[in-house]
Amino acid sequence: MLVKRPIYNHQLKCVAFEVLSYPNSAPDEQMHIKLFELIQNSDTQLPLFLPFAMKTLIEQTEQLIENPIILKLAAKDIETIYSLAELKESLYSIALLIDTPKELAWLNFAEYLGLTEQLMSQADVSKIVNFSQSKQRKVIAYNLEKPLSFDKCKSMTMDYYCGDFLFKPMEDDNTEIAANKLNLLQLIQTLQKEDCDFQAMSNIIQTDPLLSFQLLKVANSIGFSGGQSIESIDQAISRLGMVNLKNWIMLLSMKNISDKPVEILESGLIRAYMAQELAKGSDNISGQSAYTAGLLSILDCLLNKPMIELVNQITLADEIKNALLDKSGPLGELLSLVVAYENGHWEYVPEPEYNGLELSKLYIDSLALVAQGARKV
Repeated sequence: MLVKRPIYNHQLKCVAFEVLSYPNSAPDEQMHIKLFELIQNSDTQLPLFLPFAMKTLIEQTEQLIENPIILKLAAKDIETIYSLAELKESLYSIALLIDTPKELAWLNFAEYLGLTEQLMSQADVSKIVNFSQSKQRKVIAYNLEKPLSFDKCKSMTMDYYCGDFLFKPMEDDNTEIAANKLNLLQLIQTLQKEDCDFQAMSNIIQTDPLLSFQLLKVANSIGFSGGQSIESIDQAISRLGMVNLKNWIMLLSMKNISDKPVEILESGLIRAYMAQELAKGSDNISGQSAYTAGLLSILDCLLNKPMIELVNQITLADEIKNALLDKSGPLGELLSLVVAYENGHWEYVPEPEYNGLELSKLYIDSLALVAQGARKV
């Protein structure tokens, strides 16, 4: 099982990706194929941080990969899993991930240093950052879990940042929700109504010039146009169909109000696609509800408010509401699995398959769909 996640600079621009793999996965031909498919759906200009265990696979695929490659290595694995001789023979740069103060003994070993949140809870790393950067080494704030952790690391001018910190709303943010974000909540509520018809959606779209432009662009894209250009909102509505239209309106509206990196919205889309496909094998989960729950699972980080505060302001079907708030019910269990996989939290992904579908293949297929969707908007 594989997943990729963005690595940001201090301006929260994605400047690299890292690949996470299921612990102790033996590199084989299937992993080789999946890794290559995953890389194909990445920006070829950005560096890729890959587990050191994939070194052999990378050497076999190197001529097909345009991205610069950096191999990740946990400091605890030096001389326990990998010999110094083997590591020094590597033709690739190494990013050393340091969890404990004791492991700082390897500080001069690698070109990149990943200082984990676990390490930062045990030691003041500011001098380590300054020393490493003076030696032309790049410092990564690794596996950050909270927005405040990012702020702390940013104040130390680390080079790169990664982790789940962007998926958490800021703590103690008592500011009122801005008017445009309230409009989004009202729009989501309208779209969830059973009596929301084409005319109601046409009225919504035509009061928003940006949304109108974006939907016309989507409707004229190769996936929907069939080669025939359209120029009116009513034509776009007819071409997209009710379900597609609701999904695109919700997605584009969330995109338009957010100042978070676009990769966060892409995570929501991946979750939506995965949940929708997995729901097809269940008798008691609606595919559309699964898609909606997957996409809305990022709503709290987009609007920077606790999910309960947001969900209480809109009317959602009980199965979606329960899934978002406490991951309860069949849809909640499904959403928990999808979110865990998409985040690379393998301890919550007990099996590689669900309802007969291979999760890694579904994830890579979802990556491809997101890449295609990005070209439409």
